[in-house]
Amino acid sequence: MIKIRKQSIIVLSIFFVCALKYYLINILNVIPQYGSTSRLISWLVILPLTIIGIILSIIVIIEALKNIKERFLYLIIIMPFILYFIYFFIWK
Repeated sequence: MIKIRKQSIIVLSIFFVCALKYYLINILNVIPQYGSTSRLISWLVILPLTIIGIILSIIVIIEALKNIKERFLYLIIIMPFILYFIYFFIWK
């Protein structure tokens, strides 16, 4: 099993990839927002990464709650991804 530190860093990396995709496509318009390339990136890259990020976030939360004093930092590291997920998939 992967250590909790590596899992939380993977989740943070997934957040950066998702944020980079949003910034490049929706803000800078490097790729047309409603084009086929944007949809392809969203379905083949962002959706699987988001599912992996959710699974790893749940694992990190469960493991961190077992020993909250020593593993509080790992909860802080995954917070950007959790906020990203809530904003884009639940709130919007």
